[in-house]
Amino acid sequence: MTTDNYINENRTDLFKKGDSVVMHTCHESTLPIYKDKIWICQTDSFLARDKSEVVFLENFSGYFSAKFLKKVKKSAHQVWREAKEQNLNDEEFKAYLKKEGVIVSKESIDKQHEIAENIQKRIRLNHGTAMVDVNCPQKTIDTLNEMVDKAYEMDSSSENDK
Repeated sequence: MTTDNYINENRTDLFKKGDSVVMHTCHESTLPIYKDKIWICQTDSFLARDKSEVVFLENFSGYFSAKFLKKVKKSAHQVWREAKEQNLNDEEFKAYLKKEGVIVSKESIDKQHEIAENIQKRIRLNHGTAMVDVNCPQKTIDTLNEMVDKAYEMDSSSENDK
């Protein structure tokens, strides 16, 4: 049996208790019952006796190999619930929500808008075409396609205004 003392003495920095993770690139991740399931780390990650990095997951029997887990962002509701459970005062609560990315500064939002506008300008300058790297993630390609569509909509609406 793995004791709390053993876990503390062999702790690693990969996962912390309460982190949200999903399984990937392993047999379990292909099973319908586990596919895309978000797990909560019950302990910090640690080195098992065979020196593999592992972590206990809530509602999972035994520990699980950390190399087959990927950290995912918590939902705003999950962060809010965790903050409420800690009985934080107003300032601590606000700081916790900021730290977890639930509250975002206006400057950060403005910067994201500026980046999006620059990308749209580049797409318009290239007449709606964009070159992407072969290893470009599909999500990025989909986003670029959406921007191209928006650029064409903007061009056609501005020509109708003339």
